[in-house]
Order: sequence, then C-alpha cells, then structure tokens
Amino acid sequence: MSLAFPALASQVTIYGIVDGGVQVKHTSNGKGIDGQTNAQFANGMLEGDRIGIKGREELGGGNRVGFVLEQGFRLGSGDVDRADPGTSAAFSRQSTLSFSGIWGELAAGRMGGLSSADGTYTILDGATMGKSYNEAGLTSIYVTTPFTNNAVVYVSPEFGGVKFHAMYSNGLYDDTNKWSKNSHTYGAGLTYGSERAKGSVMYEVIDWADDYSPMNANSGDVKSKDTQIFTIGGQYRFDSFTLYGTYQYVTHARLLPDFDITLADAAINSGMIKKGFNSHAFSVSGAFPVFGGMFKAAINYMNGKTKDSEVKSFLGASKFERLAGGIAYEYPLSKRSTLYGFGAVSVGMKGAKHNFAHTTEAGYGKVAYNTWSAGFGLRHYF
Repeated sequence: MSLAFPALASQVTIYGIVDGGVQVKHTSNGKGIDGQTNAQFANGMLEGDRIGIKGREELGGGNRVGFVLEQGFRLGSGDVDRADPGTSAAFSRQSTLSFSGIWGELAAGRMGGLSSADGTYTILDGATMGKSYNEAGLTSIYVTTPFTNNAVVYVSPEFGGVKFHAMYSNGLYDDTNKWSKNSHTYGAGLTYGSERAKGSVMYEVIDWADDYSPMNANSGDVKSKDTQIFTIGGQYRFDSFTLYGTYQYVTHARLLPDFDITLADAAINSGMIKKGFNSHAFSVSGAFPVFGGMFKAAINYMNGKTKDSEVKSFLGASKFERLAGGIAYEYPLSKRSTLYGFGAVSVGMKGAKHNFAHTTEAGYGKVAYNTWSAGFGLRHYF
C-alpha cells in the first residue's frame, strides 16, 4: 500500500540588519568639572545589528509552524552582542518555535518582553524613535522588560482591530529550581490598529523570586519587591504628519534607566535593593515627510524616586528627574538602505542635576543624565 500526501509550502529565510556610523558624545562630569567628549564608530544607532534565520511550514487548514533564531553582533568589531550581560546564548535576541492558525498564535522559547521593543512579540507603541538615537529614544526614560528565557506567548486573532497578548516566563534566566525559587515574568496587553490609528496598553510583572539578576549585578538573601510596569501608547496619522504619545508607570524597579548602582553587603542586607525605584515617564514625538525622507522629533521626561533609605543615603538624594529629546532625519536610498543623522540631549534634575560616579565602602554608584550626542550612519536590511 502506498500513501500520497500533498506537498505543502515551507520556507526558510536568512535575514538581518547591518547598521553603523560615526557618533560624537559628550558627558558632563559634574559641577565645575570639565566634561568628556568622545568621537567613535557606533553600532546600531537606528537599529541593532543582527542576523537571523526564520522559517515556516504550512500544515493546511490555515495552520502553520514557524521558528525564529536571531543573534546580535557589533559591526565595528564583529563581536557577538549577547543582548544582556547574563546570557551566553547562541541566539540571544530570539529563539522561538510557534504554532498558529485561525485561533491565534502560540510560541515558546527566548524572546523580548511585551514592552521590550525587541523581537516578534513586543507590542510597545507610541514613540517614533523607539529605542533609537541614544537620549532621544525611550531607553532614556523607560523601564522595559528584558529578553526572557523559558517563555510562552499567546496572540489572539484580531477582533475589530483589537488583539489580545499574554506572555509568561517560567524562569527569567533559569528555571532549574523549584517554581517558587525562579524569577518569573507575567504580562498581558491589548493592541489596536486601523488605517490611521495604532496603539497598545499592557501590564507586566517581574517576580524577583531568586536573588540574582544580571540587570542589577547584586545578590543577597532578601527577596526584592516585584517590579510592576504599566505602559500605554499610540499614534495617529494625520494627512501631513504622524503624532505619537506614550506613558509608563513603574513600581519597585531594580534600577532607573542609565543608573549603575551596586551596594556593599553592609549597606542593604547582602547588597539587595529591596524596594527599588518608582517612576513616571512619558514621551511625545512626531514624524514629518520632508524632501523624500522623514524628519522626526521627540521629547521625553522621567520622574523617579528610590524607596530604599539605604539607597537614598548612598546617593545623597531620593528623587531623580530626566528631560531628554532629540531630532533625526532618515532618507531612504532604496527599499533596503537608509541614510540617517541625529542629535540628542539629556538634562538631569533634582538628584541627577549633576552626573556622578563614586566608590565608597557602601558601594559603587554612577548616574550620567547630563549628556548630548550627534551622529550619522547607514542601515541596511538583507
């Protein structure tokens, strides 16, 4: 007996982004102290350099299986970019296997969180520059969920332009311990899309069940408070320009954006930042077609406050504010290649009025909110 099966379509694609250019960046060293200006080759100022393999197989009946394996690299040196300091993953940006149909999509593996602005399953919206262009991007003010291991995500079908998204990680970095000893992430959100309007809203939790996080480089015996992140954003396309806006509220973040703090054992029970930081942040931006390209402008603001008295004592302040923004121009040379230039600036206020970096018996701290940068480069898709 012989059986014949229909040949169903399958496809595998190698893809990537190569992005590099020249950047000048100035960092103030504090009140009355000369700053430092560096000119250097910069990697991925518009989008991070990466190479990936993706594929899918049509199973029939509207069902399909797909995968994405993606790794970052640094164009200037050719070095692997691991995406976060706590992983040695071969595909650190994304490694997922998915199954989808008319019922939605289910995927598992390593992936960027809902608010990460990285990977297939992020739903962050409301900023024309995204995470690009240094101080002009959302990384200057937002606490975003990291790349997570051992994760599963579900995306619903679209109903009236609305989709439901849910993500869970059984172990942010590892899930070899029993469930209660692993750090987990939970998230759920909605996205909306129409001809002129797009938007998203999401709520995420990082359950710091274990004592170590590469995000903080501190370890200890006391469990940190769970980080909770609420983010909403959207965009609306008018006839002559597109307007973007986004807001985020965070409780018990391990660190604020661009903070580098490590406290000694005596300061906070084996170095653990227990309560962390609360913050409000928002961004307003716009994109305007100009001379065949796109002109972009953004203004970003963050107000953060430490909830740990030991951190307040060490830093000499409890409240930290940042006002940042920038402009950029992107000109398409072809469908795959874009030439760009930008300028960005950041000003620290309250506890971040002056940049500082110091080491004491209590630990190490560095905050650099008073900076500016400018650069130009070329991005190519393949």
